[in-house]
Amino acid sequence: QNFSKEVYVFSDFHEGVVAGEKDPAGVNEKLFSPDIRLFMVSLGKRGLRNFALESVTIPSSIFERRKPFTVQARIGNYTGSDAQDRVVSVFLNGTRVSERSIDVPKHTSVTVEFSVAADSAGYVDGFVELEHDDVEYDNKRYFALRIPEQTRVLVVGTAENTQLVKLALATGAGTNSGLSAEEVLPERLNSVGIKRSDVIVLGTTQGLTMAQVSELSAFVKSGGGMILFPSSKVDPASFNAQFATGMGSPRLEGIDRPAGTAGSASFVEFERADLSHPVFEGMFESSKDGGIGQSSPASSDMKLESPRIRASARFALTPQANVIITMTNGWAFLAEQGVGSGKLLLFAVPPTGEWSDFPTRGLFVPLLHRSALYLARQQSRAIDALPGSEVILRSSSAPSGPWEIRTPQDLSVPVTPSVQLFQQLFRFEGTGEPGIYSLATRGSTVQKFVINLDARESQTLKASSQQVKSLLERIGIQDAAVRSVDTPENLKQGVLESRFGVELWKYFITLALLIAVIELLVARTWKREVAPAAHHD
Repeated sequence: QNFSKEVYVFSDFHEGVVAGEKDPAGVNEKLFSPDIRLFMVSLGKRGLRNFALESVTIPSSIFERRKPFTVQARIGNYTGSDAQDRVVSVFLNGTRVSERSIDVPKHTSVTVEFSVAADSAGYVDGFVELEHDDVEYDNKRYFALRIPEQTRVLVVGTAENTQLVKLALATGAGTNSGLSAEEVLPERLNSVGIKRSDVIVLGTTQGLTMAQVSELSAFVKSGGGMILFPSSKVDPASFNAQFATGMGSPRLEGIDRPAGTAGSASFVEFERADLSHPVFEGMFESSKDGGIGQSSPASSDMKLESPRIRASARFALTPQANVIITMTNGWAFLAEQGVGSGKLLLFAVPPTGEWSDFPTRGLFVPLLHRSALYLARQQSRAIDALPGSEVILRSSSAPSGPWEIRTPQDLSVPVTPSVQLFQQLFRFEGTGEPGIYSLATRGSTVQKFVINLDARESQTLKASSQQVKSLLERIGIQDAAVRSVDTPENLKQGVLESRFGVELWKYFITLALLIAVIELLVARTWKREVAPAAHHD
């Protein structure tokens, strides 16, 4: 048994490391027994002039070749003075494509946006970089995305309910988006067709078996995208039992049919539309006469040309759902619902004329086209993780092998997948180095992911004594058990004093010598005073 229970902490005790993240439940972690001794050794005395890239994000967007997309970078100033004209650059595939100079007040962070475009389809490796300062490791953050050469859409349904969908997608395929559509009857839907698809459009759920629903569910939950139209003959009870339960999607609460007045039919229209959503991106051109403009907060209150809706499906959306278009009856006409790692776009009307005139409106073709592209592009952004963390990758590619992970240093690490349904699952823990990693087989890249440093490591300001005390309390260490050591050179002395106490013999010898000197001085003084007195007598 080790009777000296000691813990040594060597750190610069910067704010980002000490403050950390508190347990959301407010529960302290008792990591050590009460009888331990903690030695905190401070490293580094010189103040650092540090500016850091705290984060790089790419807002929801539809990625297309030679079409601009936004890159947002957040820059922090961890110095005691304001900074002017700090240069920030964006690189795509090794080429600088944008650069800006920014001002950052002291002890604050600012966000800067870049509009960039990739010249070719395929994987795009990117990073944002700051000019040099005292701390170089946090001046670069990586990102990666994929611009598909072709978006494969599988349309499931009968000719009755998918004819207009197929025509709309065919119209969209005439653009530079690389969109291609294939149609299949519900009874002929199989796993091969699902695996080949980027997006699936369901014109009806009738006729699907539980096995097919299970495969569709696995497709979406693993990151796929699906557009769901209700059939004009849909029965809510059957839909919920046969599709919603197996799919893990919102249940159908009922069909809303507004009551008409005598001699006239009643209908509802659009009430609100979130024009900042990516499905509307690039759909409208700005106009000077107050028409619908490009997606922006200012345009979010504008109205689309609305179809007349005589009946609509009412889905039980979860609180996490995003309602894109709302009708005047208060229900969603178009909503986005997350299912696992994928997304589901729910329309309230079928793509036929029984419930509304939506398919004959000018909005139908571009909205369906952009919805398909949006769902496909959601799979295009790479996973972003911290160094040392386990990264889990899923691939629906046909098994081939051998599989490998290519590191930022271009080293090959063999990996073996496990199989889940029609997916291959890869687990990788060798993520110690920041940069862009690739999952590849036989020379072909299947996926990419990025590793970036924890932004808290950039907070180089010294932590206050109260922050250090709070950290120790969270891990169950009392003040009496803590000993601070100013420099590593004084560590040995501090440890020995903590174990055996301070050696007092030196002090006692010094005290004895001092007393002896005092005694001699007193004796000499006394003799001088006594001698004259004796002579007098």
